[in-house]
Amino acid sequence: MTEALGAWVLLYRWLCEARVAATRMAKLCVNGSQSFGVALRASRFLQKRGFIDYQRLPSRVAMLPLHRDFRKPLIVMAPKNLLRHKDCKSNLSEFDDVQGHPGFDKQGTRFKRLIKDQNDHSDLEEGIRRLVLCSGKVYYELDDERKKVGASDVAICRVEQLCPFPYDLIQRELKRYPNAEIVWCQEEAMNMGAYSYITPRLWTAMRSLGRGDMEDIKYVGRGPSAATATGFYTFHVKEQAELVQKAIGKEPIS
Repeated sequence: MTEALGAWVLLYRWLCEARVAATRMAKLCVNGSQSFGVALRASRFLQKRGFIDYQRLPSRVAMLPLHRDFRKPLIVMAPKNLLRHKDCKSNLSEFDDVQGHPGFDKQGTRFKRLIKDQNDHSDLEEGIRRLVLCSGKVYYELDDERKKVGASDVAICRVEQLCPFPYDLIQRELKRYPNAEIVWCQEEAMNMGAYSYITPRLWTAMRSLGRGDMEDIKYVGRGPSAATATGFYTFHVKEQAELVQKAIGKEPIS
């Protein structure tokens, strides 16, 4: 384990400081089984302004944004259990622009930095009470909980690209839901996920639209921790269920 941890330190350093067009497919594992493991921490790369992308769909892997005017390593974070997830799949229409395929997307096949809510929402939805922004596999659990409790007044948007931050698309969604409470949801601990990186940038997008201050960004996730996981699977499942229910529930988030 010591050798493995040492190798990760060197890898982190090289990826954060390199100026090469390298792509790293990294395992992001938050499953509660290992409190001493070497699970990837997005916060480390985001502190160095690495090019960070969360992958949830096969079509997104096929459309990785490899062409850029700058040279930075691309870190693609995804857990292995999404390979078996029943909802982690793509229609043929997401690989080409041929109309008629199920789920044809008018945005075309280009890489999407942010995936809007999958419900049929218009450009202005004043009846939505909460906008949940998230990245990673927690989206599927949030969507399942929303369907379970019938929370049609909750919108869930997936931030596919964390860095560089998609200010324009975030502002588009803020305008779409003018009365919504704004929530960032993550399953990682507060000091390990993207929360500390997202908050000031999300506030910048909100401030330009007159949507309040930083205190108006509500956080749903695990508290700060020195370990990457609890080490007890049953406790992990309990924590996961609580944060998902909190993000979708009707109770105000403090």
